[in-house]
Amino acid sequence: MYENVEIVNAYLYHLRTTALVPTMYDVYSLSYRGFTPNTGANYIANERNVIEDSLTVWKRTQGLYPGMRPMLFSHSLGTGPTTALLEKYGKDDEHGPACVGLGMPYSSMHDVIQELSFYTSTVVIWLLDGWQSQKRIRNMHRDVPLEILSAGSDELIAPHHQNIIGENARASDVTFLFSEEADHNGLWKVVMSDDAKHARFMDKCVERVQV
Repeated sequence: MYENVEIVNAYLYHLRTTALVPTMYDVYSLSYRGFTPNTGANYIANERNVIEDSLTVWKRTQGLYPGMRPMLFSHSLGTGPTTALLEKYGKDDEHGPACVGLGMPYSSMHDVIQELSFYTSTVVIWLLDGWQSQKRIRNMHRDVPLEILSAGSDELIAPHHQNIIGENARASDVTFLFSEEADHNGLWKVVMSDDAKHARFMDKCVERVQV
């Protein structure tokens, strides 16, 4: 996203340089409506609109590369629409993603808000978007490799959310990386916690790109 470009740049650089097989990537990113620079009265950020924006990018990318599976990588808020994409397209392996990386995913937005507010938001929480990633991840195709990044010092999304996502994921191949020192934006530190494991995951991704 627009305001996270430096974090994403460092992460993607590491993806490219740690793969056992030298690989180049075409990278597509977006800012959801309601987020910088897409702000204003006509841009409403809610669960339905954000998922719709993600679906648009997905369809566009698939159209540009017929016969190939895109890789899906997301962080924090982005893991919600990513699991929504998995629920919609991930059931069919031929037309789904080559692999999926989830950086600091959450079981549901309701759970995160409850924890951050020390359970004082119970009365109004059902008025907010739920982002039920825990339920959606169960619908992904079992053959899609999944990597989950978890940060022990995450100030927004507690590590137990990543454990829940891993336990509910239907994927038969799950790579879990954890760094006790990393904070919410510490994707780089989490990947560096086990470079070799991450490199093996990336090579599985590259192997599955071609349908």
